[in-house]
Amino acid sequence: KIKIVMKGRLFNCLTALFLAVLLLCAWPLGKYMARVFNYEKTCGERFFAPLENIFTTNIDLYDCRIQVAHFPSTNMEINLFIETKGKAVIVPDSPSKISIPIELKSDGTVTANFKETLKQVLSEIDTSGFSEQFYNIAFEKCISIAEEMQEGSVTLQVELKEANCAELSVTWESNEVYLPGDGEARGAIYARTGKLLVFNQPAYDITIVPKEIENLDTLDLCQSLNITRAQFLKIMSDMKDRRRNPGYSRYTNQLFMSQLSAEECGVFQEKLFKFRGFYIQRRTIRQYSYNAAAHALGDIGEVSAKEMEADEEGYYIRGDYVGKLGVEKSYEKYLRGEKGIEILLRDAHGRIQGHYMDGEYDRPSVPGKNLTLSLDIDLQMLGERLLKNKIGSIVAIEPETGEILCLVSSPNYDPHLMIGRQRGKNHLALQRDMTKPLLNRALMGVYPPGSTFKTAQGLTFLQEGIITEQSPAFPCSHGFHYGRLTVGCHAHGSPLPLIPAIATSCNSYFCWGLFRMFGDRKYGSPQNAITVWKDHMVSQGFGYKLGVDLPGEKRGLIPNAQFYDKAYRGHWNGLTVISISIGQGEILSTPLQIANLGATIANRGYFVTPHIVKEIQDNQLDSIYRVPRYTTIEKRHYESVVEGMRGAATGGTCRMLSVMVPDLEACGKTGTAQNRGHDHSVFMGFAPMNKPKIAIAVYVENGGWGATYGVPFGALMMEQYLKGKLSPENELRAEEFSNRVILYGNEER
Repeated sequence: KIKIVMKGRLFNCLTALFLAVLLLCAWPLGKYMARVFNYEKTCGERFFAPLENIFTTNIDLYDCRIQVAHFPSTNMEINLFIETKGKAVIVPDSPSKISIPIELKSDGTVTANFKETLKQVLSEIDTSGFSEQFYNIAFEKCISIAEEMQEGSVTLQVELKEANCAELSVTWESNEVYLPGDGEARGAIYARTGKLLVFNQPAYDITIVPKEIENLDTLDLCQSLNITRAQFLKIMSDMKDRRRNPGYSRYTNQLFMSQLSAEECGVFQEKLFKFRGFYIQRRTIRQYSYNAAAHALGDIGEVSAKEMEADEEGYYIRGDYVGKLGVEKSYEKYLRGEKGIEILLRDAHGRIQGHYMDGEYDRPSVPGKNLTLSLDIDLQMLGERLLKNKIGSIVAIEPETGEILCLVSSPNYDPHLMIGRQRGKNHLALQRDMTKPLLNRALMGVYPPGSTFKTAQGLTFLQEGIITEQSPAFPCSHGFHYGRLTVGCHAHGSPLPLIPAIATSCNSYFCWGLFRMFGDRKYGSPQNAITVWKDHMVSQGFGYKLGVDLPGEKRGLIPNAQFYDKAYRGHWNGLTVISISIGQGEILSTPLQIANLGATIANRGYFVTPHIVKEIQDNQLDSIYRVPRYTTIEKRHYESVVEGMRGAATGGTCRMLSVMVPDLEACGKTGTAQNRGHDHSVFMGFAPMNKPKIAIAVYVENGGWGATYGVPFGALMMEQYLKGKLSPENELRAEEFSNRVILYGNEER
């Protein structure tokens, strides 16, 4: 029994010794077999997989690497590099290094033949090949890169630990591709006289690289930035939300806070060393020289997720600023310039190692183009002053060029409210204001044009031969009367032909004219007649957008035959729609369209599409803003209408023009647009009568008669532009009108 025990112990000792020797031999063998497979990925995961799921054979001849580099505005590109080792290469003619560019888009899609290409290349090096599982893993990793990766690089290592197991680990390697944006300088904006309106001033953003943040003292950070912990958590949550921030990556700069002042930045700068992964980035924000023209100039704000999705060029990333309203929006591509790019390499400690490819792909920023507007800023400020405590609009145009001299919308707002970190809060307050100060009424306000529309009617009747300058003379007995139908009118001489009808703004005259046209047998039916009538109105700038170079323009409304056929089931005539003869009923227009009508009459039959930009640095304006657009009315007919408008200024409804600006030879037409409440006060005119320099439209909601506000405002604006200043008497009038208040109640406008 003792012998058996001793033999058993000896057997155990020999077995242990044998296993120890075997392990000592296996260690260098395993180490020898270990090879590195470099790959791009963005995480810190580890997992084990049986060796046969990676390779079909034990191989020690590969040093493989798949590299991803992504540049803004381009697709990702994957490059597969395979370096062979020693004499183990079975295919003698195979190259020692193979590079395959494979397109990988940032939306997570990859070229369909990726796996097949990978198989083909590997088969040229090793005939034993890889398993299907290996190709699947490589393919899936590429997809995950596309979903997570925007910039930079990391490494996936495959190390053969044992004969039956491989450990895969993802680690941060050196040589990250880092792309700091070189911010472009936005173009400045000038007035027509050369006065600076909008310029740039410095501001500071705080950005972070989430991967680099370690041991963050959130309390100290929040106190340094004067934010609460809840705000900090909200910022981080929004940053990581890919719906709000499609370009999020833990390895790239992400916007944390924007538009800090120099004082706020200085406080944070002192403690910046405490917050690893936080950076300060200088940028520029807009500043305004005048508290005026907010609707025309517009503003800029941080690009939204929706705007980034709609950006087909892929120009914008989170934290960029984009024009939101006005000129800033419509001329964004000129004003923004082009971003500069520096592609740098940095190591695992975040240290910059130099330029990628010695700066071959670096690109300097290109500053934006300066704009010169057609606005006369002094005229603009006078218009805003006159409309203080009133709702309405004033638009002035230079007839010969179509350049907009002023674009006033009231109520307005201080453009400085749209600067800085309080922009969102201020914008929300303006949105909730019941008077809608954000609404640009000059382009978006649609109103009945009232009696200003009679000039367009008279031109149409002349062109169609319904009337002539001298005949017929239609009666007016305090209005138009036909059976039970009555359209009222104020007291004046009767009967009267076209010119005095315009001067006195006779409703009856234009009612008779429309009634005769829609009932004329040469057209065959009212439907045919209104089609001809509508075409003339459209040619004069009504019913469709004019095409001004500002966003948000409304088209107004000129009804057609289908409109009335639907409303009256095909049974209607001139009497049914008689109200459109005097610019009421279904007729709707914008103040810009009314001002454009004045410019068209001043030019005797043509207009240039209204525009607010006069010059673009090193560029030419679109041809639409340089080519005249002619109406369907013959030039000779315009002289009769001009004479009627001059008669209104000398002794008709606009006679205040001759009182306030007697030497300007102004022409005008009043309008009193009926409304559910108090009537709107409207004026349209131009000056001087021959070789006119300014055409203008004034619209004051609930202002009463056209002569109450429209005519005086028009006279003051004409004098300011043509003479450069107001006379002492008119300065007093301007101050008095500015102090007048129209009460609108609590209803939403």
